[in-house]
Formats: sequence, C-alpha cells, structure tokens
Amino acid sequence: MKKMSLSLALIASLMVGCSAPKAKRLDDGSALSINNSILEKKYSFVPKDPYLSGFNWTYHIVVEKKTIDDDFIKNDLITKTFLLAHNSTKIILVGRKDLIEQYKQYFEKNQVLAPIELQPVNPIERDFNKVNILFFNKTNF
Repeated sequence: MKKMSLSLALIASLMVGCSAPKAKRLDDGSALSINNSILEKKYSFVPKDPYLSGFNWTYHIVVEKKTIDDDFIKNDLITKTFLLAHNSTKIILVGRKDLIEQYKQYFEKNQVLAPIELQPVNPIERDFNKVNILFFNKTNF
C-alpha cells in the first residue's frame, strides 16, 4: 500500500512537471531561458516614483523624428522620458500639428495617464521634425 501511494505520487509529479510550458530561449543559440510567467503577465499600471510624485517640478525634453521609420524617442532618452511621463500630472507637446498628434498617441498607447495638451506651431526648417515635450508635476491642486 505504501509503495502504491508513493508510486502514484511520483507519477502525478512527473505528469505535472512534464506538462508545464517550455521556457523561452533568449535567442536561438542561447543556453539562457526566461521564466514564461514574466513574458505572459500583463500589468495594468505603471508604479509611481515616490520622490517624483511628492514634489512640484517641471522638465523639458526635445525629441526628433526625421522619418516614419525613426523611433519616437532615442534609446538614451526613453527611460528618462517615460519615468517623467508616468509621474507627471500634465504634459504639453509643442511642434508640428501632425507630429505632436503622433506623439500623443504614442504616449497614450504606452499607458501615460497624465492629460496631454497639444500646442501646434509652424516650426522653422531646422526644427521641422522636432517636438518639445514639457512635463509638469503639481502636488497641491
């Protein structure tokens, strides 16, 4: 009886362990893999930075998108931009009308919840593809 229950427990654990989804490989030749639950879980919020959320501040970033294939924000600015965007209480985009509308959609698709105001201008030629992003945080309304 003891051997039978031990055998059943062993078979059950093998069945459960073998039916788990395979871990994702980082790339084809990699020996490293990633826990699937990290890739499958969808987060519905972005955590706020307690320091940035607790003070009044403003910040200004200039971004440039020369072609359709260009990134909205260069890699070296993306972390800073989204840290500010997710902790802002207001964002103003200044630039060419069609371009600032694209940036607004980009921020909204990336879970930025702060109200975004658009300030269209007719830029001079050297600033035609640039957008000024103004971030504001006001703690006491």
